[in-house]
Amino acid sequence: MQELENVLRFWMERGVDGFRSDAMPYMYEDVHFRNETPLDNWNSIDNPVENCKTLADHKCWNHTHTMHQPGIYDAVVRLKKVIDDFSIQDGIDRFLVTEGYATIDNLMYYYGNTTNPGADFPFNFLLLALNTTCNGVCIQKTVHSWMSQMPRGKWANWVAGNHDQSRIATKLGEHSVNAINMLLLTLPGTPTIYNGDEIGMTDIDKHLILKPRDPFWNGLRDPERTPMQWNSNLYSGFMNISAQALHHPTSEPWLPVNPNHVSINVENQLADPFSTLNLFKKLTTLRTHPSFQSGDIVYHKTNNDDIFVFTRTLPGIARHLVAINFGKTSATWKLEDESILHQQGHIVFSSQKEYVIGQNVDLGDTNFKLSPGQGVILCLH
Repeated sequence: MQELENVLRFWMERGVDGFRSDAMPYMYEDVHFRNETPLDNWNSIDNPVENCKTLADHKCWNHTHTMHQPGIYDAVVRLKKVIDDFSIQDGIDRFLVTEGYATIDNLMYYYGNTTNPGADFPFNFLLLALNTTCNGVCIQKTVHSWMSQMPRGKWANWVAGNHDQSRIATKLGEHSVNAINMLLLTLPGTPTIYNGDEIGMTDIDKHLILKPRDPFWNGLRDPERTPMQWNSNLYSGFMNISAQALHHPTSEPWLPVNPNHVSINVENQLADPFSTLNLFKKLTTLRTHPSFQSGDIVYHKTNNDDIFVFTRTLPGIARHLVAINFGKTSATWKLEDESILHQQGHIVFSSQKEYVIGQNVDLGDTNFKLSPGQGVILCLH
């Protein structure tokens, strides 16, 4: 641990603002070096284990002796203390986030407590598990499961895409990208966006990857790791090379560019006011409002289970109402929550053209219609 603490000091002396501590559940192993046992059904035909073919595969084992061992949470507290002590010296706030796939109960320990603060937050991967059957009610339950168990006074965070998982547009459908981005950017806490999700990039067809690069699962995670799509040019602007270097073996990116970069790219989307990218940029501006920065979240019932509606509320500050359609079809909906039913407001954001920014709305009299994956935000008066 002393050496690891010195590594943190080394980089803080060079101006870094924080650290992402990877794979924390594996930091310690069983003190008695006991062997782990294979899953009972590791070779079952009727109940197969995903990504488990032979006992050489990590997924085939019970990892009771190499994950979540005593001492991990104390180590996080020590790392945080090193960072905080350094920040006290120069007055610069610094940040620690931990990464690891674990149950909510285990993840909450990474926050530490009032006496011994831990990470600023552990990555919250609950949204990574979303599938096409998850409607508005399902989304609300997922959000609430984190918010209700997070220690009082701690900071939330949300991750819906990363380098280990199929992209949002591929996993949930291209119509879901705006909905997920809208959710990430309006919930309490910090959103973490996987590069390319702000333009709706998709996984590449795995058959186009002639040289698999993912060493753990024979290229399984390569399709979501293709280069960022900046424009429609060769290699999508990810790298610029001379004509003479085109056929040199080092002139190509590590993974091939997705062929759909000719249509899905930053340059194209900058020109379209309702593109995924421009809607994303509008949301990042809107989330600077105090109610989104620090406000509480309150859920509201509607007459349609596909719609997730919540307000961000901060005393003395205008409230914002967020409504997102997580269904597969267009939905007409109306609020059924008496606490907010007779409020009035005006539209400050819409991902579809039918609603005009600045348009006044009476929540009690208005039936909203949202296309699948689309949403609207109101500032309440």
